[in-house]
Amino acid sequence: MTITPCNKCRFSGDCDIRREKLAGIKGLKLTAIKFICQKQRDDLPVGMKVKAALKYVAVGPRVYRGGDPWGLDVSYPSRDSWETEARVVDAVVMAWVGKKVRVFVPYDESIPSGAMHPSWWLQKIANGQADMGFIHVLRVHPDQLEPTGEIVKVCHKCGLPDSVEDFSYWECSACGEAE
Repeated sequence: MTITPCNKCRFSGDCDIRREKLAGIKGLKLTAIKFICQKQRDDLPVGMKVKAALKYVAVGPRVYRGGDPWGLDVSYPSRDSWETEARVVDAVVMAWVGKKVRVFVPYDESIPSGAMHPSWWLQKIANGQADMGFIHVLRVHPDQLEPTGEIVKVCHKCGLPDSVEDFSYWECSACGEAE
């Protein structure tokens, strides 16, 4: 039985709503049901600071250290210019989009002098190809988010946190206006 949104829910193991829905369809021989769960939306409201478990966070080139035959410590960069790793990052809930949550991930995308990349970033992927475009907004499943309990003020139209000051390419007519 496929129950959407229960298959990607943080409460899937202990949920009265799930038990109630299963009891309501018992004997109907259904293989899948779909509904909007208010419990999830109340748990992750717009403006909630969360810890997001992301599987693919781009990181700059790694430096491997190893000894050479003469006993000297040698450092050399990895073959690739950057790699990806799983990482838990801070984020802010912007909106619910279907069964996923749109989050804003604040990070410093400036490149230090002498480096080719920031220390970590979220990469833009278009047509299956990764490029060096940085993104801050992405959609994730609710089970990837852990609420912190702190709520910040966000734009009532787009969900961009008010703490973000320098987003010259952000196009929202309501950002910065008083509610």
